[in-house]
Amino acid sequence: IGEVLDSIPHELYVEPFLGSGAVWRAKGPSPNEVLNDKSCKRVNFAKRKTCSTQDLTKCERLADAKITCGKDYKQISKANDGRNTLHYLDPPYVSSAGKVYRALTYDKKDVPFAELVEFARSLKGKVAVSYRDKPEFAKALCKAPFRCQRITKDVMGREYTEILAVKR
Repeated sequence: IGEVLDSIPHELYVEPFLGSGAVWRAKGPSPNEVLNDKSCKRVNFAKRKTCSTQDLTKCERLADAKITCGKDYKQISKANDGRNTLHYLDPPYVSSAGKVYRALTYDKKDVPFAELVEFARSLKGKVAVSYRDKPEFAKALCKAPFRCQRITKDVMGREYTEILAVKR
């Protein structure tokens, strides 16, 4: 995902669902970066994970980013939206067993899929959305102006296939 995000020209990178910060760490630096998660515990975890590595440049990069927690994804994205903004939206979602992935403070009512798709389409900037690979999600996400591809992510030793939808 980092390589795809790096290939999209932008001046401001906004990631309102930071989670562990793995995607942010995998991509190269942007001139300006805004990072947020609804869970302050997740933001603190991402900070610790980033600065506990031997890569001091990522820790310094984190210090330069504008970091918030507890704010809604729409509030963060709308406040930072513009032609030269790249929004990366990777919301938590509920498994078939009812477990919430990525952030225990979310439940399925927090980020309804249809609302997320409509919101992503409304943004003026460039948008990348990753979501689990299910036919109903692909059908809703993979319409113009979005272009989609399947990606495989390793999450704690398990591989997951997701859809990455990009609006340039």
